[in-house]
Amino acid sequence: MASMVFASTPLSTKSFVKLRTNSKYSPSSLIVSSSSRDSYLHLSYNISHAQAGGEKNVYRFEAHDIREKKYISLRKYSGKVLLIVNIPEQGSDDAKSEIKLLNNLHNRYKDNKPKGFAVLGFLYDKKETGKSGYGGGKQEILNTAEFPLFDKVKLNDKHKHIYGINEKERDADLYYFLKEETKGGDITEEFVKILVDWTGVPAKQRYDPFPILDDETKKSETGKSGENPGTTAGQRDDPRFVLEHAIARLVR
Repeated sequence: MASMVFASTPLSTKSFVKLRTNSKYSPSSLIVSSSSRDSYLHLSYNISHAQAGGEKNVYRFEAHDIREKKYISLRKYSGKVLLIVNIPEQGSDDAKSEIKLLNNLHNRYKDNKPKGFAVLGFLYDKKETGKSGYGGGKQEILNTAEFPLFDKVKLNDKHKHIYGINEKERDADLYYFLKEETKGGDITEEFVKILVDWTGVPAKQRYDPFPILDDETKKSETGKSGENPGTTAGQRDDPRFVLEHAIARLVR
Protein backbone atom coordinates (compact mmCIF):
# COMPACT_ATOMS: atom_id res chain seq x y z
CA MET A 1 0.00 0.00 0.00
CA ALA A 2 1.23 3.51 -0.76
CA SER A 3 0.60 4.68 2.79
CA MET A 4 2.98 2.05 4.16
CA VAL A 5 5.69 3.20 1.80
CA PHE A 6 5.43 6.76 3.02
CA ALA A 7 5.52 5.87 6.69
CA SER A 8 8.36 3.36 6.79
CA THR A 9 11.99 4.30 6.13
CA PRO A 10 13.47 7.48 7.68
CA LEU A 11 14.53 10.13 5.16
CA SER A 12 18.36 9.96 5.53
CA THR A 13 19.88 13.12 6.99
CA LYS A 14 17.27 15.53 5.73
CA SER A 15 13.67 15.90 6.74
CA PHE A 16 10.94 15.91 4.19
CA VAL A 17 7.21 16.28 4.33
CA LYS A 18 5.38 13.94 1.97
CA LEU A 19 1.94 14.87 0.87
CA ARG A 20 -0.56 12.62 -0.75
CA THR A 21 -2.33 13.24 -4.03
CA ASN A 22 -5.82 12.04 -4.80
CA SER A 23 -5.67 9.72 -1.81
CA LYS A 24 -8.17 8.87 0.89
CA TYR A 25 -5.51 9.55 3.52
CA SER A 26 -5.23 12.90 5.22
CA PRO A 27 -1.99 14.90 4.72
CA SER A 28 -1.09 14.52 8.40
CA SER A 29 -1.19 10.72 8.15
CA LEU A 30 1.54 10.83 5.51
CA ILE A 31 3.99 13.07 7.36
CA VAL A 32 7.18 11.13 7.88
CA SER A 33 9.24 13.83 9.56
CA SER A 34 9.83 17.54 9.26
CA SER A 35 11.93 20.42 10.49
CA SER A 36 11.35 24.14 10.32
CA ARG A 37 14.89 24.63 8.97
CA ASP A 38 14.98 22.18 6.12
CA SER A 39 11.72 20.62 5.05
CA TYR A 40 10.27 20.02 1.64
CA LEU A 41 6.72 19.41 0.58
CA HIS A 42 7.20 16.43 -1.69
CA LEU A 43 4.45 15.86 -4.25
CA SER A 44 3.22 12.30 -4.09
CA TYR A 45 0.18 10.30 -5.02
CA ASN A 46 -1.70 7.16 -4.14
CA ILE A 47 0.35 4.63 -6.13
CA SER A 48 -2.21 1.86 -6.25
CA HIS A 49 -4.98 4.25 -7.30
CA ALA A 50 -2.88 5.79 -10.06
CA GLN A 51 -1.74 2.42 -11.36
CA ALA A 52 -5.28 1.10 -11.38
CA GLY A 53 -6.52 4.18 -13.21
CA GLY A 54 -3.62 4.20 -15.64
CA GLU A 55 -3.41 7.97 -15.44
CA LYS A 56 -0.50 9.57 -17.26
CA ASN A 57 -1.29 13.18 -16.53
CA VAL A 58 -0.63 15.78 -13.83
CA TYR A 59 -4.15 15.61 -12.40
CA ARG A 60 -3.24 12.77 -10.03
CA PHE A 61 -0.99 15.15 -8.08
CA GLU A 62 -1.87 17.60 -5.34
CA ALA A 63 0.23 20.54 -4.18
CA HIS A 64 0.26 22.95 -1.29
CA ASP A 65 -0.88 26.37 -2.47
CA ILE A 66 1.24 28.96 -0.66
CA ARG A 67 -1.35 31.72 -0.70
CA GLU A 68 -4.39 29.58 0.06
CA LYS A 69 -2.40 27.63 2.68
CA LYS A 70 -4.01 24.34 1.72
CA TYR A 71 -3.56 21.33 -0.52
CA ILE A 72 -5.26 21.51 -3.88
CA SER A 73 -5.60 18.92 -6.62
CA LEU A 74 -4.05 19.85 -9.93
CA ARG A 75 -7.31 18.52 -11.35
CA LYS A 76 -8.55 22.00 -10.47
CA TYR A 77 -6.84 23.07 -13.70
CA SER A 78 -8.43 20.36 -15.85
CA GLY A 79 -9.25 21.71 -19.29
CA LYS A 80 -6.59 24.42 -19.07
CA VAL A 81 -3.21 24.59 -20.73
CA LEU A 82 -0.55 24.81 -18.00
CA LEU A 83 2.98 26.14 -17.85
CA ILE A 84 4.85 24.58 -14.92
CA VAL A 85 8.01 26.42 -13.91
CA ASN A 86 10.61 25.97 -11.15
CA ILE A 87 11.35 29.19 -9.24
CA PRO A 88 14.27 29.52 -6.78
CA GLU A 89 12.87 30.22 -3.33
CA GLN A 90 15.82 32.45 -2.43
CA GLY A 91 15.28 34.59 -5.51
CA SER A 92 17.85 35.22 -8.22
CA ASP A 93 19.27 37.95 -10.40
CA ASP A 94 16.85 36.92 -13.15
CA ALA A 95 13.74 36.46 -11.00
CA LYS A 96 12.29 39.92 -11.57
CA SER A 97 12.43 39.77 -15.38
CA GLU A 98 11.34 36.11 -15.52
CA ILE A 99 8.32 36.68 -13.29
CA LYS A 100 7.34 39.77 -15.26
CA LEU A 101 7.31 37.76 -18.49
CA LEU A 102 5.46 34.87 -16.81
CA ASN A 103 2.87 37.33 -15.48
CA ASN A 104 2.36 38.63 -19.01
CA LEU A 105 1.78 35.12 -20.37
CA HIS A 106 -0.52 34.16 -17.50
CA ASN A 107 -2.68 37.26 -17.82
CA ARG A 108 -2.76 37.26 -21.63
CA TYR A 109 -4.12 33.72 -21.98
CA LYS A 110 -5.82 32.86 -18.68
CA ASP A 111 -9.31 33.78 -19.88
CA ASN A 112 -8.88 32.36 -23.36
CA LYS A 113 -11.83 30.39 -24.75
CA PRO A 114 -12.50 27.52 -25.12
CA LYS A 115 -9.34 26.51 -23.25
CA GLY A 116 -7.94 28.60 -20.43
CA PHE A 117 -4.33 28.87 -19.34
CA ALA A 118 -2.35 29.16 -16.11
CA VAL A 119 1.27 29.46 -15.07
CA LEU A 120 2.01 27.29 -12.00
CA GLY A 121 5.16 28.19 -10.10
CA PHE A 122 6.91 25.62 -7.87
CA LEU A 123 9.51 26.92 -5.45
CA TYR A 124 12.74 24.97 -4.95
CA ASP A 125 16.14 25.37 -3.29
CA LYS A 126 18.39 27.13 -5.80
CA LYS A 127 21.38 25.04 -4.66
CA GLU A 128 19.87 22.25 -6.75
CA THR A 129 20.71 24.15 -9.92
CA GLY A 130 24.03 25.48 -8.60
CA LYS A 131 23.16 29.11 -9.29
CA SER A 132 24.59 32.15 -7.56
CA GLY A 133 23.10 35.61 -7.47
CA TYR A 134 20.47 37.05 -5.22
CA GLY A 135 17.09 38.61 -5.25
CA GLY A 136 14.37 39.68 -2.89
CA GLY A 137 13.73 36.11 -1.80
CA LYS A 138 10.44 34.35 -1.27
CA GLN A 139 8.49 37.41 -0.19
CA GLU A 140 9.39 39.32 -3.35
CA ILE A 141 8.24 36.35 -5.42
CA LEU A 142 4.95 36.22 -3.52
CA ASN A 143 4.48 39.95 -3.97
CA THR A 144 5.20 40.05 -7.69
CA ALA A 145 3.94 36.74 -9.12
CA GLU A 146 0.36 37.02 -10.39
CA PHE A 147 0.00 33.28 -10.91
CA PRO A 148 -0.44 30.36 -8.44
CA LEU A 149 2.62 29.42 -6.36
CA PHE A 150 3.27 26.13 -4.60
CA ASP A 151 5.53 25.09 -1.73
CA LYS A 152 9.10 23.97 -2.10
CA VAL A 153 9.80 20.77 -4.05
CA LYS A 154 12.85 18.70 -4.94
CA LEU A 155 13.64 18.85 -8.65
CA ASN A 156 16.15 16.03 -8.97
CA ASP A 157 15.32 13.69 -6.14
CA LYS A 158 16.95 10.26 -6.03
CA HIS A 159 13.61 8.82 -4.98
CA LYS A 160 14.58 5.20 -4.55
CA HIS A 161 17.66 5.98 -2.44
CA ILE A 162 16.25 8.76 -0.26
CA TYR A 163 12.75 7.48 0.37
CA GLY A 164 13.17 3.74 0.22
CA ILE A 165 10.49 3.60 -2.45
CA ASN A 166 10.68 0.48 -4.56
CA GLU A 167 11.44 0.68 -8.26
CA LYS A 168 7.88 0.57 -9.58
CA GLU A 169 6.91 3.49 -7.34
CA ARG A 170 9.70 5.87 -8.30
CA ASP A 171 7.31 8.10 -10.20
CA ALA A 172 5.67 9.11 -6.92
CA ASP A 173 6.54 12.75 -7.42
CA LEU A 174 5.48 15.45 -9.87
CA TYR A 175 8.93 16.43 -11.09
CA TYR A 176 10.02 12.84 -11.58
CA PHE A 177 6.91 12.36 -13.71
CA LEU A 178 7.56 15.56 -15.69
CA LYS A 179 11.21 14.66 -16.32
CA GLU A 180 10.25 11.18 -17.51
CA GLU A 181 7.62 12.56 -19.86
CA THR A 182 9.91 15.24 -21.32
CA LYS A 183 12.89 12.84 -21.60
CA GLY A 184 15.32 15.52 -20.50
CA GLY A 185 17.11 14.17 -17.44
CA ASP A 186 17.79 16.33 -14.40
CA ILE A 187 16.70 19.95 -14.34
CA THR A 188 19.86 22.04 -14.02
CA GLU A 189 18.50 25.55 -14.64
CA GLU A 190 16.13 27.84 -12.81
CA PHE A 191 12.92 28.87 -14.56
CA VAL A 192 12.72 25.80 -16.78
CA LYS A 193 9.24 25.73 -18.27
CA ILE A 194 7.22 22.61 -19.02
CA LEU A 195 4.06 22.99 -21.06
CA VAL A 196 1.10 20.75 -20.24
CA ASP A 197 -1.88 20.42 -22.57
CA TRP A 198 -5.56 20.75 -21.60
CA THR A 199 -5.79 17.01 -20.86
CA GLY A 200 -2.96 17.20 -18.31
CA VAL A 201 -0.35 15.55 -20.54
CA PRO A 202 3.11 17.21 -20.65
CA ALA A 203 4.53 18.27 -24.00
CA LYS A 204 7.68 16.39 -24.99
CA GLN A 205 9.81 19.51 -24.72
CA ARG A 206 11.22 21.86 -22.10
CA TYR A 207 11.68 25.58 -22.50
CA ASP A 208 14.81 27.25 -21.21
CA PRO A 209 14.96 30.40 -19.06
CA PHE A 210 14.11 33.52 -21.02
CA PRO A 211 17.10 35.48 -22.35
CA ILE A 212 17.88 38.70 -20.52
CA LEU A 213 17.48 41.59 -22.95
CA ASP A 214 19.78 44.59 -23.10
CA ASP A 215 18.28 48.08 -23.10
CA GLU A 216 18.39 48.48 -26.88
CA THR A 217 16.62 45.18 -27.48
CA LYS A 218 14.00 46.01 -24.87
CA LYS A 219 13.38 49.35 -26.56
CA SER A 220 13.02 47.80 -30.01
CA GLU A 221 10.56 45.18 -28.73
CA THR A 222 8.38 47.53 -26.71
CA GLY A 223 4.75 46.99 -27.66
CA LYS A 224 5.39 43.92 -29.78
CA SER A 225 4.64 41.28 -27.18
CA GLY A 226 1.15 39.89 -27.64
CA GLU A 227 0.51 41.72 -30.93
CA ASN A 228 2.44 39.86 -33.58
CA PRO A 229 5.39 38.16 -31.89
CA GLY A 230 8.10 36.46 -33.89
CA THR A 231 7.78 38.34 -37.17
CA THR A 232 11.52 38.21 -37.86
CA ALA A 233 13.90 35.29 -38.17
CA GLY A 234 15.71 36.49 -35.06
CA GLN A 235 12.51 36.57 -33.05
CA ARG A 236 11.57 33.08 -34.25
CA ASP A 237 14.79 31.84 -32.62
CA ASP A 238 13.90 33.59 -29.38
CA PRO A 239 12.70 31.03 -26.77
CA ARG A 240 10.09 33.53 -25.62
CA PHE A 241 8.49 33.48 -29.06
CA VAL A 242 8.81 29.70 -29.40
CA LEU A 243 7.06 29.20 -26.06
CA GLU A 244 4.32 31.74 -26.67
CA HIS A 245 3.67 30.29 -30.12
CA ALA A 246 3.25 26.84 -28.54
CA ILE A 247 0.88 28.24 -25.91
CA ALA A 248 -1.17 30.09 -28.52
CA ARG A 249 -1.60 26.89 -30.55
CA LEU A 250 -2.71 24.85 -27.54
CA VAL A 251 -5.25 27.32 -26.16
CA ARG A 252 -7.09 27.68 -29.47
